Amino acid sequence: MLFLSKLIETENGNYIYDAVSSEIIPVPEKIAEKIKEENFSEDYFEFIKQNNCRDFTKPASFNLKNSFYSDETLKWLAENKLNSITLCVTENCNLRCEYCIYMDKYKDSTYELKNMSQEVAFKAIDMMMKNSKSSDNVNIGFYGGEPLLRFDLIKKCVDYCKKNYPFKIPTFNTTTNGLLLNNDEITDFLIENNFSMLVSLDGPKDSHNEHRLCVSGEASFDKVFKNLNKFYMKNPKFFKNNVGFSSVRTPINRSDDQYSFLDNLCKTSVFLAEVDATEHFEKILKDKIEKSKVKKVQSDALNYDFIRENFLMNMKKYHDKLNIH
Repeated sequence: MLFLSKLIETENGNYIYDAVSSEIIPVPEKIAEKIKEENFSEDYFEFIKQNNCRDFTKPASFNLKNSFYSDETLKWLAENKLNSITLCVTENCNLRCEYCIYMDKYKDSTYELKNMSQEVAFKAIDMMMKNSKSSDNVNIGFYGGEPLLRFDLIKKCVDYCKKNYPFKIPTFNTTTNGLLLNNDEITDFLIENNFSMLVSLDGPKDSHNEHRLCVSGEASFDKVFKNLNKFYMKNPKFFKNNVGFSSVRTPINRSDDQYSFLDNLCKTSVFLAEVDATEHFEKILKDKIEKSKVKKVQSDALNYDFIRENFLMNMKKYHDKLNIH
């Protein structure tokens, strides 16, 4: 079942977002409070009816248009050909990156950050394994927040797979900010279980520290880079084959220094991401731009290998989509 409605809380009011229709509808504060409390009373249903928006209490039902597959084929694929799941093991994080989509939650002292339970994680694994009979390989991703804060659960999930699915052990991957890679127990486990890893690193010190701050407000680059060096020295071959980097460029941290730094990491891999600015981050950007902290790229970005590779990779994705039979 898919529940594709979401309550969005902002400083300027509350809204319902319908992920199927892409509509955003303002919600009165009293109704928003009832939604948060899961108190779906008569006035809530009246609001839903008047505004023709999706009911939080009911799963979404919609048809796929222009699908390359019949309904029967889609049903077979869902029941036999699943090959990956991503477990969001925690909303907690040991950084407070200015562009993070969770910033509203981190700033709200009344919001309780969620953690995935072992029961939910194991059920998700069982569901994937049950419905992957025709998939030769399966993969489990661990995401957050900072997923390594739930290293306890990650270990249990890997052990659960080995114990219950010894003839089809999944591959594993995770995305991390790198702050916990100074822990030998964690890095030894990642190497032993051949994890694929994506480390968030926005560039050299100035570019990275522009937005990626610790909970205390201090810069994070020196800690992360020290941990990466230690991790590399522990097992250079694993690091080269299994560790890639995710880098966010914004109007503030974009510079030739950033591109040169990331270009040197191309011996592993670099994924370059453009940030979708949240309301919180838009205010920060506006303030920083007004203070003339914006850096400019002087050279042609496509001169850098990692940018050209990202550009070509994205072109290939679109090409492949257009040539599905």
